[in-house]
Amino acid sequence: MGWRGSFLILSAVGIVLIGWIVVKVPDAAGRTGDDRPSLRRVVATPGVVPILLVILAWMTAHNILYTYIAPFATAAAVRVDLVLLAFGVSSLAGIWIVGRLVDRMLRRLVLIAIGSFAAVAILLTIVGEQGIAVYAGAVIWGLGFGGAGAMMQTASADAAGDGVDLAQAMVTTAWNLAIAAGGALGGALLTTGGTPLLPPAVATVAVIAFVIALAARRFAFPPGHRAQPSR
Repeated sequence: MGWRGSFLILSAVGIVLIGWIVVKVPDAAGRTGDDRPSLRRVVATPGVVPILLVILAWMTAHNILYTYIAPFATAAAVRVDLVLLAFGVSSLAGIWIVGRLVDRMLRRLVLIAIGSFAAVAILLTIVGEQGIAVYAGAVIWGLGFGGAGAMMQTASADAAGDGVDLAQAMVTTAWNLAIAAGGALGGALLTTGGTPLLPPAVATVAVIAFVIALAARRFAFPPGHRAQPSR
C-alpha cells in the first residue's frame, strides 16, 4: 500500500472522528480569562510536578527504544513489521484495559505499566538477541503503553483541580519534550555503542519513572477509587 495509503487512511479516520465528536460529545462551558489560575499556581499544586516528571522519564525511556526499533529488531534478526504489529495490537488492548479500570485503580495501573516496561528493558538487556524475547517484550510493552496517555491525563486532571486546562497543556509539552529527548539520547547511544546500549538505558530511565510514581502516593497517584479522598 505504501506510506501514502497509510496517511490517507489516517486522514479519513480523523475526519470520521471529528464528525463523531461533533455529534456525540457534549459541549462544555468555556471559561473567562479572569477565573483561570496562573501557571505558577498550577505548577505549585501538589501532585502536578511528579506527574510531569513521570511523563518525562517514562516517555523518554519509551522513545529511546521505539524511535530506533528498526535497527534493534534487525540486530535481533526479527521482522520489524511483526514487532510493530505485536506492539500495536497489544497497545489497543492496553487502551481497553485502562478504560475499564482507570477509575478504580489508577495508581496500580501506572505502577504495573511502568514496572512491566522496566522489566521488559531488563529482559532485552540480557537476551535482546533472542527473537522470542523481542516479540514477547513488544507485547508486554504495548499493553502498558497503550493506556499511558489516558492514565497521565487522568492523574493530572485529578491533581490540578480547576487548573486542569493548564495542567493538560503541560502534559502535552512534557510528552513532546520526552519524544525529542528519547530520540536524541537513543541516537547518541546508537552512534556510540550500537543497539546493545539501548535496553539498559531504557531500563535505567524507566526505573526512575517507577520510583517517582511509587513515591508520589499522596497527591499524584493516590491509591483506591478516584472518588475516594487521597489518603
